[in-house]
Amino acid sequence: MLITRIPRPISIIGDFTKKTISFASCNFTTTIDYNKNIEEQTSCSTWSKVLSCLQNTTSLQKSSLIKCFETNHEFHKVYSSIFGGLNYLTTNNDLWFSIKLDYKKDFFEHLMIFEINKNFFEYKKQAEKNLIKIDNLEKMVSDFYDSYQENNWVFLGQLINSYWKIKREIDPDSKNPYIERLYSDCRLNGAIGGKMDESLMILFVPKENQENIKRIMIDHTQINNSIDLNGLLYQEIFSGSSNCCK
Repeated sequence: MLITRIPRPISIIGDFTKKTISFASCNFTTTIDYNKNIEEQTSCSTWSKVLSCLQNTTSLQKSSLIKCFETNHEFHKVYSSIFGGLNYLTTNNDLWFSIKLDYKKDFFEHLMIFEINKNFFEYKKQAEKNLIKIDNLEKMVSDFYDSYQENNWVFLGQLINSYWKIKREIDPDSKNPYIERLYSDCRLNGAIGGKMDESLMILFVPKENQENIKRIMIDHTQINNSIDLNGLLYQEIFSGSSNCCK
């Protein structure tokens, strides 16, 4: 039996634009024998699209992946799922350019990621968005890249906060009154910035304030914020006793 392990993709900044930064998280979706039986172990909005790409592609070539989508809004997530790492991606209808960013421990130590309890919020993706202020958003992505290279974590967190303010206008379904209050409480208790990525709340928080945030987020599940460098992995299982995916 063929086991396919797909890292969960998380968007940091740049949703709905042609410039995005996303990473492959170590929270895996495990797919069992995807040609016959798909079993989703961890919720992930793009896992089925990744599988569709693989089934329609003879090899994991980057140039072929972008052709699997009618739009490019999800391309950065699929790219991160398959190739792993922290990625700065620029896409166009037929062209793309990617930069694999170096792993920086300080950046990931600032990240706190929570799966929001469905009793409080469940994201319902809509096909059309109010695509305004795109130039401003893409400038923020470029500034994020510069700040990351310079280890300017405070400004980087402020960029994420400014980006989220605009994203709420583009995608009103990414929030509700509860999310607004929750995010405000996190900001008042030490989060520099943050945003929603579907049903995930990503917060950028100095280590000294993280215990405060955990208390605020007690109703929600904190997930692993570490990066997966390998991307998609295949592994053949020859017996039912294998523990390869634990």
